[in-house]
Amino acid sequence: MEVRHTAGNKYTDIVVTCTLDYGEPAGQAAFDNTTNFNGDYVFDELGLKSWEGTENGSTNKLLTHVIFHPVQKSLNRLIQIDYTLRIQSLTTFTETSSTALSTSNTVSGTTSGGNTGY
Repeated sequence: MEVRHTAGNKYTDIVVTCTLDYGEPAGQAAFDNTTNFNGDYVFDELGLKSWEGTENGSTNKLLTHVIFHPVQKSLNRLIQIDYTLRIQSLTTFTETSSTALSTSNTVSGTTSGGNTGY
């Protein structure tokens, strides 16, 4: 995850990257030539959820959801998914420097989730 903010802008971009490498997960087929699009390691939608400190699905909120043509994950395919979430201020915007992370700034004010660009 990477936080991108430029001083003076009323928004901050959060870039989330998820990569399934060639050998991940274990047990997949060698080639992506399935005719069964309901089989294991075939997917046609994905989403990004908030984190509430646990993996309890009832408290984590769905931030994005995308549906697409089925894709089979196999040993001959690396899949990388890049999400960009734009958080934009809807009211007065106050910016202060963060001492915790050198790549981000702390932003106060009311924010709202943005479009993923997909």
